[in-house]
Amino acid sequence: MMKALFKIASLVGENSEVQEQVDNVLTAHSKLKNIVMEQNQEIAFQRGRIAELERTTVQPRGSPQVQKTEEDGSKQLQQKPSYALVVSSGKLQKSQVAKLIKEQVDLTRLDIQDATMRPGREGVVITTDSKEAVGKLEAQLQRKPALQQLQVKKPNEYLYNIKMFGIDEDAVFDTLTETVVKQNHLTYEPTDLKVQKKWKGRQGDTVVIAVNRRGVNALQKKTHVNIGWDRLPVYEHFFVPRCVKCGEHGHTVNGCNGPARCLNCGREGHRQEECANTARCRVCEGEGRNNTEHSTMSWNCPSYCDKLDAEKRRILARLK
Repeated sequence: MMKALFKIASLVGENSEVQEQVDNVLTAHSKLKNIVMEQNQEIAFQRGRIAELERTTVQPRGSPQVQKTEEDGSKQLQQKPSYALVVSSGKLQKSQVAKLIKEQVDLTRLDIQDATMRPGREGVVITTDSKEAVGKLEAQLQRKPALQQLQVKKPNEYLYNIKMFGIDEDAVFDTLTETVVKQNHLTYEPTDLKVQKKWKGRQGDTVVIAVNRRGVNALQKKTHVNIGWDRLPVYEHFFVPRCVKCGEHGHTVNGCNGPARCLNCGREGHRQEECANTARCRVCEGEGRNNTEHSTMSWNCPSYCDKLDAEKRRILARLK
């Protein structure tokens, strides 16, 4: 359609009446496109809410199932913040880095009980619930001669991310945060926001913005923001790694040592696009959940949604 309109516009030349009509159609098309984008996102959100409600059957208060749900919710709300280190090497693979750390760092001698290790995007991620423990680990990793080849850093905690898409390609990204603050009369400073990344899409530009505590407080009730002539939806944006090879959570395909599995039914021997089986999430099944009839990569996967909520709480607990 758009190509046809541009073709017509080029053919009519200086015919102002036809040119005006073409411009009107293009403007209407742009507005309609933004409306469709918003509605698609709203539909996706409502589908997630429906799936969540379908998982919950109505039970009398005080019944064992309700008590268990309340206990689980209470445990989630009481979850302690975690602390992390990212360890990398320019020469060693992540698996080699992890092996070297295990050989050189004695957790028992350091009196650390809860440290865990997993492959991350930038290296091996060491996590613990204790600020004191992460300090001991950092000192040990930097002090030992056998570990001098490793780079140790703390992950950036300025990571409560929001995402906006459909931004006009002519928008000036150097002043984007200032525009968001001033045009929407928000009660914080442009320095409370930081553009993390941006990319071009079919519907315009997408941008991910990191905000600090003041930014979260100002934006938490916002569903849309105005940027220039556009009114754009705002979404929380958190990352929980999911592997497209084995279907497990906690790592990506680059750090996967598991077998290739179908992401629809969880079985080995075929791919998702070839699958004729009923959807079955092996992650939820392995965690003993009732709702398992969905693909491993479903955005409404209960296990994935719980991990997103946990990541959100972890970040909120540590925001400055």
